[in-house]
Amino acid sequence: MKTMATTAARKRSPSKEGVDSQTREALSPLAFAIPAQARDLEGFRDWSRARQFPENGSIAFIAGKIWVDMSPERIESHNDVKTELNRVLANLAVSEDLGKFQADRVRLVNLDAELSCEPDGLFALWASYEKGKLTKQSAKDGRASVELIGSPDWVVEIVSPSSEEKDTKELLSKYHLAGISEYWLIDARDKFRFTLYQWAPEGYKAIAAKNGWNASEVFGHSFRWRQFKNRLGEIQHRLEMR
Repeated sequence: MKTMATTAARKRSPSKEGVDSQTREALSPLAFAIPAQARDLEGFRDWSRARQFPENGSIAFIAGKIWVDMSPERIESHNDVKTELNRVLANLAVSEDLGKFQADRVRLVNLDAELSCEPDGLFALWASYEKGKLTKQSAKDGRASVELIGSPDWVVEIVSPSSEEKDTKELLSKYHLAGISEYWLIDARDKFRFTLYQWAPEGYKAIAAKNGWNASEVFGHSFRWRQFKNRLGEIQHRLEMR
């Protein structure tokens, strides 16, 4: 869903009978108004660092557009894929001391691309941090970091029905403008599709797989996805590495 600065979103809450006032406030309907000053990147960032910013849903600023997605995350075609991706790449980053892997809900800001979003995963080599390609920005209360500002080396997006245009068009161009070396795009809704994009001056280049394996320059390994039935008879996704 795309929205501009005056939209409000609501979600039904559980029954509030028999709960105290503090719990009742926590269970109140999810309702928020996008402030007018959020129409530019700095105004959006100011809002995203405030306590009033929604804790649920996916809200992104992409070159003058605010994208709001309050739909639930699909288990089989999204969360299962993301969990497997995190399992393999987070372990790889630690075991080979490559850099820092971040799971979803980390907000990435890039000023050149006019971008503030939460990729399904991001990674930066230690050298990128040491060179200042990524810095942290605290929340307004100063207690914790809430933004990574700059350019990681790798990002991934897993396509859902509500994010297809954003992931395959808007972010494809903006991640390139942000100078991110690799963009992995995964669509597991029907036939499993995995595209590994590498940065090139004219735009991202989709790297063809060789014997089913996709070579990642960032991670220094090749990867392939495999699907099989698990013990519950469900499709399970496995990310293999060599």
